[in-house]
Amino acid sequence: ARIFDGNYFVLDAKDHRVVVLDMGEHFVRQVGRYGTGPQEFFDPTDLALGSDGALYVFEAGNKRVTVVDQNGARVGGFSSPEVSLAIEINSKKEIILNQPITGSLLAVYDLYGVKKRSFGSLRTPRSGFATHGGHDDKETYNRVHITVDDSDNIYVAWWYEPRVQKYAPDGKLLWDIELIGKEVDRFKEKARENNGYYKFNGQTVILSGIAHVASSDLTYVLFPSATLYVLNSQGKQVGIFEYPVYDIWPFNSVTATSDGRLLFTDTNQGVFSVLAPIP
Repeated sequence: ARIFDGNYFVLDAKDHRVVVLDMGEHFVRQVGRYGTGPQEFFDPTDLALGSDGALYVFEAGNKRVTVVDQNGARVGGFSSPEVSLAIEINSKKEIILNQPITGSLLAVYDLYGVKKRSFGSLRTPRSGFATHGGHDDKETYNRVHITVDDSDNIYVAWWYEPRVQKYAPDGKLLWDIELIGKEVDRFKEKARENNGYYKFNGQTVILSGIAHVASSDLTYVLFPSATLYVLNSQGKQVGIFEYPVYDIWPFNSVTATSDGRLLFTDTNQGVFSVLAPIP
């Protein structure tokens, strides 16, 4: 979910569209529909929102990045044979994708699909990590959530490790932090036993999202239980927020608004929630 110009933009992956809601959460319109055409989506995996309101969608089914305006008219995009489950856009309108199949964690493209740079070392899957459906274990294990700050620094949270990294715009690794604490221990145990309630390709997910709040320069890392670990600009853990009322919902995305509100999404339940700014 994202906010722009007084509306929520929510990726509805099941119905291959983006749903636009007003601040009262009333339906306004939809952008896109199922298909392979220039204004259609097929199996969209993630949504990014440009400063001009353009929507950037990665479609696994069509193996492409599609860029549309708020009314759904195609204004750009390119084919991408390597699937990405995460997409972000920086201030230069460069598109950042998580594509470990290319041999690096992240790949950065211009609007025409020209790769500008790639970076980030891949990690070896932990012992016992095995995916379903013929997926490559190393590719699956190196899936991350992405967010960027106002200086175009890139933050990633790993799906299957309690690990958070920060990269400079040119790809230099600024810090690499392994989270610690009660919730980390809880989800590491779930991962070892593979009995978590949020799984991807048959494996329990440890971290389910990451968001950066520009006004405070804080980074919020989300667990499926809706617990947030808070990091400062140097990657130090400075707070933990727990929302036990949400424990039955496996939350699997978080984004931040310009005023510091946090938008959670739970695609299993078809729910998104908004929290007030956290001091």
